[in-house]
Amino acid sequence: MFYIIFFGILICGDFTYKDLPVLQSGRVKPLDSFARNYLLQFYGKKQFKENDQKFNDITASNWLFEIFVNPDKELDRKIFNIRNPEVAFSLGLNKNDFHKYSFKEIIQGFQDNQSLLESLKTKDEESQTLIDKQIIEVYQNILFYDEIAHGMYCFLPLINISNSVNREFMGITDDKPLSYSYFMRNIDKFKVLLQDLLDTEESNWNNSHLELSQIAIQLQKMTQFHYAQSLKIIPGDNDLWYSPWEVMDGRQLNQLQYEVLELYENLIYSYVEDDIDNANHYANLIIDN
Repeated sequence: MFYIIFFGILICGDFTYKDLPVLQSGRVKPLDSFARNYLLQFYGKKQFKENDQKFNDITASNWLFEIFVNPDKELDRKIFNIRNPEVAFSLGLNKNDFHKYSFKEIIQGFQDNQSLLESLKTKDEESQTLIDKQIIEVYQNILFYDEIAHGMYCFLPLINISNSVNREFMGITDDKPLSYSYFMRNIDKFKVLLQDLLDTEESNWNNSHLELSQIAIQLQKMTQFHYAQSLKIIPGDNDLWYSPWEVMDGRQLNQLQYEVLELYENLIYSYVEDDIDNANHYANLIIDN
């Protein structure tokens, strides 16, 4: 009952993915509270409204999970509230009636105005104008958002193993795609396959080797998000909590960490498949672990 000790929450009730524990500012809180805090920080409200239309309300936790499972798509959602027209103008953003902008729009604004950001880095806090401070705040929010958006990328089911030799060696019995996390949990087995790949001349590669080569390239590309370590959801020793990416650096996992990673893989897969009941089932197992 590791999580419940920290939470101090109810007697064994039915939990959902909104109750998943997250460490933020030194306190463990439900994911829904974590989501509300960040939505308020980025958007200015604790509930998202598409184009500010009431009938399209999206709860904070659902907004956060959409970021987790569709990070590329969500980078286009107008989630950042910039009400000061001078800040928007400084970043080259087009005026809109809602004062909301997407991650991609703002990033493009910073890329097109790199001298602006560089000049702000050289200013001490006392000499910064109100506009300067608001631009810095926007930039910091962009960095926070990016880390959160890719914090669970390692759990996304993006990798397929179809070769029978590879499947048998890895002990795979179902057809669902696998995550980066899966390979890190089973790194000892996967290392054997990779070593065989490295020891075999490319001209002698069979279908197993070709698939392994493609998987290795895909995994390598996914490591670009290793910086996304703000989402502390994995318990460690001495009351420390880690992000998923932190425990996927080749370290030896303890039994609890191994189990939690596996449960999160299944939870994210269920959510991607729109099987919310099953996602909540795994959320209960995580909280009760």
